[in-house]
Amino acid sequence: MDKKTSHLVTDGIDSTNQNRKLYKIHTKDLLKPGESVSYKLYLWVDYDTTTEQAINKVFKANVRVDASQAIEKKESLLRKVDVSEGEKVTDLHDDIYNEKFAQTNVSIKNIKLEGNFKNIPKGLYTGNENITEVLLPSTVTSIDSRAFSHCTGLENIILPSNVVSLGEYAFYDCTSLKQISIPGSVKEIGKYAFSDCQNLTSVTLQEGLAKIGQYAFSNNPLLENVHFPSTLKEIGEWTFQHDTSITPIVLPEGLEAVGNSAFWHCENVVEIYIPRSLKIPSRGYIDFYSNQKVKVTLDPTSSYWRDSFLIMDGNGSVGELNLIGSGPMVNFRTTQNIFKITEDTKVKIADTITTIGDHLFSDSKISSITLSNNITSIGNYAFENTSNLTEIQIPSSVTKIGRQAFASTALQNISIGKNLSEIGENAFDENFSLTKITVDNANPNYLSEDGILYTKDKSKLLCYPASKEAESYTIPSTVTSIEYGALNNLLKLDTLVATNYSKQIILGANSKIRKLVVDATNSDGGKTFAKNLKEIELAGEGTMALSVSTYWANSLKSIEKITIHEGITSIRNLDGLTALKEISIPCTITRIEEYSFSGDTSLPEITIPNTVTYVGGKAFSGWTESQTINVDNTEEYAKSKFAQHYGWNTDCKAVINYLRT
Repeated sequence: MDKKTSHLVTDGIDSTNQNRKLYKIHTKDLLKPGESVSYKLYLWVDYDTTTEQAINKVFKANVRVDASQAIEKKESLLRKVDVSEGEKVTDLHDDIYNEKFAQTNVSIKNIKLEGNFKNIPKGLYTGNENITEVLLPSTVTSIDSRAFSHCTGLENIILPSNVVSLGEYAFYDCTSLKQISIPGSVKEIGKYAFSDCQNLTSVTLQEGLAKIGQYAFSNNPLLENVHFPSTLKEIGEWTFQHDTSITPIVLPEGLEAVGNSAFWHCENVVEIYIPRSLKIPSRGYIDFYSNQKVKVTLDPTSSYWRDSFLIMDGNGSVGELNLIGSGPMVNFRTTQNIFKITEDTKVKIADTITTIGDHLFSDSKISSITLSNNITSIGNYAFENTSNLTEIQIPSSVTKIGRQAFASTALQNISIGKNLSEIGENAFDENFSLTKITVDNANPNYLSEDGILYTKDKSKLLCYPASKEAESYTIPSTVTSIEYGALNNLLKLDTLVATNYSKQIILGANSKIRKLVVDATNSDGGKTFAKNLKEIELAGEGTMALSVSTYWANSLKSIEKITIHEGITSIRNLDGLTALKEISIPCTITRIEEYSFSGDTSLPEITIPNTVTYVGGKAFSGWTESQTINVDNTEEYAKSKFAQHYGWNTDCKAVINYLRT
């Protein structure tokens, strides 16, 4: 034997292998001053009887420790060891394994610990690269932090059924470990416990486990399917991150908490099941990462989704979305930039769900969906901005459609059933492809006439379909109010006649309407943002009250023609119409108020009829030499009747012709 290990006392020869000798080391653990406990440490070592040297490559070595007396005193196992006659070492691993045995090229690969001890101490075997197998006695109840960390050769360990806890980093970086079974006695797995076990393929989690700590199984690229026990209550942050071989994530009913990024960069996940028991804080989220088409199953009726988010990152998308549960949905969101629903996503909603929650598919790319006849309401913004949604059948069971529920979709037709009793504001706003809305004749609350939606008594106009083609539409005389946004987007209507309507009309900036006919005596008669409006007709009887220049700002540069109907007696606020080229003033006009045509620099000519008795100051300010004003009266009349203090023609360079002498 090597001189450095001559203190080992020969105890016998293995009868099954003549080249294997059994060595016995007498040890004692220095527990407290004045106390000592004796142990027997048996080592099987391959031994060459001819040369009396240890063989370089050991076939097998077993270590057996009787530690019952130490555990009775509740002390650590082999904290300090005496070897032979007074030669002291301070650490079982660092000194004996590496210094003594390594110098004779003897490696301990298989360890069997025997006795009644309950604890594997912190860092006991950390960094031992030679151990391949560890057998623990059934009395062990806890494995402390880093007990086997960096044991890169460890291939097999069986955890006793009495183990209650696994400490932090307990098996961290055990790169040869391929499978592990966690007994049901374990209530909590410490953080990083099995992290960076690069060859770990299988983990069995028994019923009884309650918590998995942060990073516990992270960076295990070969780890495949993990079955979670029903007793599990919490999964920590980053627990399975970068486990790229995991394909299904089926979380158990009873699970209450999942930490942020628990499954981050599990890029090959194809299935996710989220239990109803999960609790997410308001405005909180649960996130996943995948590069695949993923089947997602969740219960949107659970309160955990109230104003919360499910985040899907990576290059993947939701291939199939199954919404299960019973009763009304809460405010669950599948926002496009977070939860990747595409035009190819198949959506299945359980027949037992009774409502569609607020924001359910808002901003998503969903293209089709089927709603069951048990749905009674559709929430606010439920399908808002689903630009690929071309059709949907609203069940007759629906009684309520929320605010902007179907705003900004690609729907072409909308059918309303007989039981609908409430439609929220702008429910069908900015549907640029919408051509008609139909209503069941038996509906007591709403009706459709020529594809246009009204209340049943036709007192309120609710929606004029944006792409309904028509030469002209006259607002019925029965209409006393118009839903805000109802006329926002008149894309294929040429002329809107609103002479029967005495309140404000609002046209959106997207409207392509060319001509508008309004009651000029109504001060609220119009407010338009339409950029393509070319012609207006001002109808009514009496003094003009409508202020075009004030309310029609976006149209000032597009209006080219104004026709004033007979019956109107005065003109005001037609200034700033820079594109105006034509205007007709009837003989019923008696007054032209201040600034009425100021800045209308494209109008080549205007004739003031002889019925006009007053023209206000600066009525034509800004007019140029290329423009002409014809006054059907004498110059003396104009001087005596028209404004003189701020002259009616002040700041006006136009040619003025007096047609009478």
